[in-house]
Amino acid sequence: MNRIIISCNHFEITDSVKTFVNSKFSRLFHHYDDVIRIRVELDLDSGNAADKRFQTRTITELRGPDIVASAESENAYAALDAAFEKTERQLRHRVRLARYKRERVIHRMRRTARLPRALRQLAKA
Repeated sequence: MNRIIISCNHFEITDSVKTFVNSKFSRLFHHYDDVIRIRVELDLDSGNAADKRFQTRTITELRGPDIVASAESENAYAALDAAFEKTERQLRHRVRLARYKRERVIHRMRRTARLPRALRQLAKA
């Protein structure tokens, strides 16, 4: 089951933030089959009343090592959008790398593969 877990620190999560996160991050489940779960952590860093910063951290659980992306902005939606872009970029890179490695291994196997001895003797006869 595809799951998106949203957690907020130092403020209450609103329905609009939930729908924004679900609409953005649910795309990753459709495009990448290896995604198991996505955790989105949104934190309000308000050390000063005039200087409010939203920090977003996403942890994408996959087969293999997890992908972690973080972003920071004065707007919660901008921080979430930046973290989504970073996560998607890392996933694209991982897929391209796996495809490249798979093609190289198959090419290497074709080049060095030899028939078994019994089949070579049958081919000579």
